[in-house]
Amino acid sequence: MGTAWGDEDHQDNKVAQLYGGYVLPGSRFDVVGGFGLVVSQWKTESGWPYRAMQFKASVRDSTKRPSAQDPINL
Repeated sequence: MGTAWGDEDHQDNKVAQLYGGYVLPGSRFDVVGGFGLVVSQWKTESGWPYRAMQFKASVRDSTKRPSAQDPINL
């Protein structure tokens, strides 16, 4: 999630002035921690820092339809 430089908190997934969000090859849906993302960050005001950070996430494939009627996702 994007945030201001003074509110950055990587433990809480708050990254200032981020761009990208590139998916790592081999990432898998429906696997805990199976989705890898690389997010770039560049403080354009001063030109520093520039870095790329890697995050792991759990991502559900929302294109799959439930096999039985799901009362939550009708």
